Amino acid sequence: MRTSSILALCLAACSTPSSENRDASTGPDASTGRDAGRQTDSRIAAWSGVASPTTDGLYGIWGNGPDDIWAVGGGLSNGTVVHWDGSAWSNVASPTSGLFSAVWGSGHEDVWAVSFSPSLDGTIEHWDGSVWSNVASPTTQILEDLWGSGPDDVWAVGQNGAIVHWNGSAWSSVRSPTTNVLEGVWGSGPDDVWAVGYSDSGNATIVHWDGSAWTMLSSPAPHMLEGVWGTGPNDVWAVGGATLHWDGASWSNVASATSDLLVGVWGSAADDVWTVGFTLGAEGTIEHWDGSAWSTVADPSPNVGHGAWGSGPDDVWAVGIDGAIIHYK
Repeated sequence: MRTSSILALCLAACSTPSSENRDASTGPDASTGRDAGRQTDSRIAAWSGVASPTTDGLYGIWGNGPDDIWAVGGGLSNGTVVHWDGSAWSNVASPTSGLFSAVWGSGHEDVWAVSFSPSLDGTIEHWDGSVWSNVASPTTQILEDLWGSGPDDVWAVGQNGAIVHWNGSAWSSVRSPTTNVLEGVWGSGPDDVWAVGYSDSGNATIVHWDGSAWTMLSSPAPHMLEGVWGTGPNDVWAVGGATLHWDGASWSNVASATSDLLVGVWGSAADDVWTVGFTLGAEGTIEHWDGSAWSTVADPSPNVGHGAWGSGPDDVWAVGIDGAIIHYK
């Protein structure tokens, strides 16, 4: 997801040697992919790289369980869909050439993905358990992320404040309180949905759905926001240029262990939350929340930094550019 970031990294990937060809004696510490002096926590040994069937960037990931996981992405002129069956990742055919930015589903036979390209803005695709197919979209705006509470309640958000909703039979546009880009969406239920993003000047944007309408909320930090996730209505994280937390009453700024841009966030519990992102040099960043503080975790691949998902505390995946896939177990 994150159009401007994705396009920038696609261009960088075309001109930057892959991680295998980088000189290990220069740049960040080779064992961590970060600055050598940065403190990491004990989870370093648990993350490892997994063979990927693609060298295209991967920007979104979601799963129905440990043996049924989807990751999406692509290059400047092609879309990429890969699937994990519990043993290996493999490529899956898609009917569009648009670069995918996000994926979400309610089950094995109900998975959605959104994509974009200069000629395919607002593209929405659906997996029915057998094939991916295009579904009529109500918008021409680039869609950045999607989330749902069930098969008949799915939201997608994107550029210029675009918000669209699936009711089980068709997608429709919903009145948005902002024209700012919306980069991430997540909810605890059909009457409690958050979307985050930023303005043209890079200031944070936060909007909320209460079951009747979307409204704008103020942010305690001016920085851009890229992703949102929570365990429930009183425990929600928003990440980007800042790390924010919602306690059910207000948003607050929480100290982060990194100044890098954080893009994806996922957790298994209130005291087990992961974020992924990247530096200006496109080096991957991983952080972990243990219920008290955020700490950086060594990234076994310098390219991971766009999406994270897991089926539980000992089964977490993250993806990034050059087809990078890593697994925590």
